[in-house]
Amino acid sequence: MTRKLRLAWISTYNTRCGIAAYSQHLIENFDHDSFDVMILADDREPLQPAPENVARLWAHCADCGNERLTTLTNHLLAQRYDIAFFQHHFEFFDFEAFAGALLSLHDHGIDTYVTLHKTMDEPSGSTGVKSLRQIATKLATCARVFVHGVHDISRLNQFGLTDNVVLVPHGVVERPPLDAVAVRLLLGLKGFGPVIGSFGFLLPGKGLPALIHAFALVLRRQPHAFLLLINSDYPAPASQEERARCLLLIRQLCLESRVRLINEFLGIEEINFFLSACDVIAYTYEWSEESDSGAVRLGLTAGRPVATTPLPVFSSLSKVVYQLPGTKPADIAQGLGAVLADKALCSGLLQRQREWVRANSWSQQAARIGGIMRGCFEARQRAAPLAAPCATVLPDPTAEARPLTGGPLGRTIPEPVPAARFATATRNAWIPRVRRWRVDRRSQQLAEQARDRRQWAIAARHYQVTLEGNPDNPQIWVQYGHALRETGRFPEAEDAYRKSIELAPDVAETHLQLGHMLKLQSRTVDAAAAYLRALCHDPRLKYAAAELLALGWTSERVERSLHRERRLVEGVHRVQARGSGSRPQS
Repeated sequence: MTRKLRLAWISTYNTRCGIAAYSQHLIENFDHDSFDVMILADDREPLQPAPENVARLWAHCADCGNERLTTLTNHLLAQRYDIAFFQHHFEFFDFEAFAGALLSLHDHGIDTYVTLHKTMDEPSGSTGVKSLRQIATKLATCARVFVHGVHDISRLNQFGLTDNVVLVPHGVVERPPLDAVAVRLLLGLKGFGPVIGSFGFLLPGKGLPALIHAFALVLRRQPHAFLLLINSDYPAPASQEERARCLLLIRQLCLESRVRLINEFLGIEEINFFLSACDVIAYTYEWSEESDSGAVRLGLTAGRPVATTPLPVFSSLSKVVYQLPGTKPADIAQGLGAVLADKALCSGLLQRQREWVRANSWSQQAARIGGIMRGCFEARQRAAPLAAPCATVLPDPTAEARPLTGGPLGRTIPEPVPAARFATATRNAWIPRVRRWRVDRRSQQLAEQARDRRQWAIAARHYQVTLEGNPDNPQIWVQYGHALRETGRFPEAEDAYRKSIELAPDVAETHLQLGHMLKLQSRTVDAAAAYLRALCHDPRLKYAAAELLALGWTSERVERSLHRERRLVEGVHRVQARGSGSRPQS
């Protein structure tokens, strides 16, 4: 497909809103040769002049009825968009009207996508509750539903949503860190250190009073310390009240000369500049019902050690941030003191953070989401032709087709047939075989080129054609699994990895990839078994061991399980050796 896809992006935009910033980052990094993006935003006053591709068509109101959303839906249908992509939060849309819009768009042949920025139930009125369970059947009609955390996947699974749910964490801005000494000099902080920073909206639950109390405790041991709070006001009365509480607390603790609160709404470059002055950046949330934190990503961008309280909202970053012991001021002070005193700890944190930033940049996340959208659209357009046999590549005359359960579009995998039938089938078959070999080689080359360009949907299609003619190549099955995973087709990717293992059971890396795939589907027990088999085949595979530890296994449990697994494998080998008449090698 060569034409651009017409993408309607429905979200807050260019306003004081974390989701608005999320949308801006993704849209800036989409492939604009592939997508013609129109941003359909809410009717709040923009912060800056709007670009030409922004129209404000709906009201930011969860209880305003369906009139404005009906206007939005009619616009989407009239303009014949290929894709409608909703950024969802319970505060944005009337619940039932949103569900009706998804169903209407689906019925009219428009691919619908939803990013759920919150999956926990939301109180509604005095006794009611809004739950995604109530609209699960409508969400099931979407091409994909994106979430930010593994706990979101588990929650949606409980609602009956499995096949179209895809985990895509928040992205992060990738740039080289600024020099802390130079930044402090420009900010008038030359004589202070260490500098502790924080960033985010000034709202209850963000733990800023606790951080201020904790800083007073840190100051006893670090008399030249400074607290830099980059916490902008949010357009809500609760934000003004929280700011008043923080300023009063600063005065009561006599910290006016040691704390600077910047409550203006700043651009990304300004935020990064201020955070670059810090020795550690702390996110001391006391509670949060959000699925993930976008604010903490800007801390990672600054290239400074990041510390967070132990809340689920930070769980996706647990391996790259320092986890404070708790949410109380004494816990926060203790944790910050540990980070500031341990240079080796800081060095390890920074190394993991840099690696994470490189792997999770906005450009990477935009490429993945773009590949999924394009892949789903093309698959729907090609659904009928792909279901038919390929006229050029003939089936292997030495094999009989059997279905691969859950495989891509019901494709078939060959298995041996009796010798008598083989003799008949191979008569005059050499010409089709030569043709097939040429097609296989060309398809594999095209797949590898698309893979290197991160065009995952195209790569998956070419790998599929390659496998039709060469179904016994375990390496191609692995690459096919990677491409399917990147386009969000998790069950099919799992099948591909399992087929590769069936053909080459001793390759540890394939078991590792299967474990990752199962973990993404919240099947932690099955994932642990796959990681264990990977370690059994290659005890040096440190990533498999790290994944088991992250799943809560102790080192002793890993060793015991590995011992049992090895004994089982050795027993199987002995049985196979006896059956073949050979002796097992010692």
